[in-house]
Amino acid sequence: MIWGTAAMAGKFSKDGLPATGLKVNPGRVADGDKPAEEQAFMRAVLAGLTDLAAGREYSLEEVESRLGIK
Repeated sequence: MIWGTAAMAGKFSKDGLPATGLKVNPGRVADGDKPAEEQAFMRAVLAGLTDLAAGREYSLEEVESRLGIK
């Protein structure tokens, strides 16, 4: 089989992975940042639980209003 330029040319994501590979393995993009992402998520969860324990809670309508959603 002869490889032409069309076979070698591909679209790449911002992370430098071929975009065609994302269809087969979409989780591959996030693998490198997984520990940092998980740590940030857990910090956000902990902050939310701390706010609830301290009595600081907002209704969905208040949050949407503050964030300019809807």
